[in-house]
Amino acid sequence: MIRQCCKAFSSVMILACLMLSFTSAAAQNEYAISRLDCPVYQIKTHAQINDTDRSANQFFVQSLMINSFTERKFQEGEAESNKTITKKSKGKAFMFSMLLPGAGEYYVGRKTRAKSFFISEISLWTIFAGLRIYGGWNEREYKTFAEDHALANTDGKKHRYFVDIGNFDNIYLYNDFQLRERDLEDVYPETAQYFWQWDNTANRDKFERMRIRSDDAYYRALFVGGIIFVNHLVSAIDAVWVSYKHNKQLNKAGTHLDIHFGQEINHPEIRLSLVRNF
Repeated sequence: MIRQCCKAFSSVMILACLMLSFTSAAAQNEYAISRLDCPVYQIKTHAQINDTDRSANQFFVQSLMINSFTERKFQEGEAESNKTITKKSKGKAFMFSMLLPGAGEYYVGRKTRAKSFFISEISLWTIFAGLRIYGGWNEREYKTFAEDHALANTDGKKHRYFVDIGNFDNIYLYNDFQLRERDLEDVYPETAQYFWQWDNTANRDKFERMRIRSDDAYYRALFVGGIIFVNHLVSAIDAVWVSYKHNKQLNKAGTHLDIHFGQEINHPEIRLSLVRNF
């Protein structure tokens, strides 16, 4: 019984000596912080434990336990980090933004850039729809006006017909002009289907202004449609770029812990190296 108590007391004293030696060594630690080429910071801590009376076997057993525990914790931390931060596919980012500008940026995690493309897309489609509606309203107006003041039959007519009735007072003047120019293919049959006769020149001029307003709205809507396509393309290219930067930064990021234990019994040594990339 007394022998067991002595062994327990000896173990407690050894543990106390270990803690005291670590505490005194911590006060003499040397810290070196150096900046690497990419944003990498390295922190090294060097501590020497001078205790020749301590058993080498106990020291290396405790060192092995510390190393195993620390390595396991860092592996768990890296696994948890990999669950939340993953590489992004450039192909998916491209397709998402081609379908909806900003979707590829949102997929990568660049929400501010995605918001900009979302707003531009909504604005462009609003302008496009407004111009189409305005052009269609004016088109219906000038066709109705031509039926009332030129006795024209507007059903099934091409756009060229409305340009012609806006430039000539009646079908006879138009056909005479085409015959003088020898454009026989452009002569209209003088039937009720193509007939028109304006009641006065003022109304013909008013009709022409209405038609031009409608055409301008359609042309501008077509131009906005082209800008919408460019917006999709620019967003897709930008999504590929931000996904490339994201993956590149992810490859550099990480935390690495290296613990080295000296081999000498008389002068045991612990070297701790912590590297953080961001």
